[in-house]
Amino acid sequence: MLQLVQNPDLINPLSRLTKRELQIAEMYAEGHGNLEIANSLDIKQNTVSTIKKNIFDKLKIENLVELIDLINTHHKI
Repeated sequence: MLQLVQNPDLINPLSRLTKRELQIAEMYAEGHGNLEIANSLDIKQNTVSTIKKNIFDKLKIENLVELIDLINTHHKI
């Protein structure tokens, strides 16, 4: 009998993100900008931008609209 193994990435693409990446993705979905996120997390704005790029790469998305859609579809804030 063929047994299908479920890949968590297929069920929830957000599972590819680290805790910090997910935290920042949630903040974007809440409407926060780079500077506000940086100040809130006590990190540099450039770090936030780098993490955003990593999020986009991991999720294979190109903009914040797509990120917010994924957050709203797959994650309860």
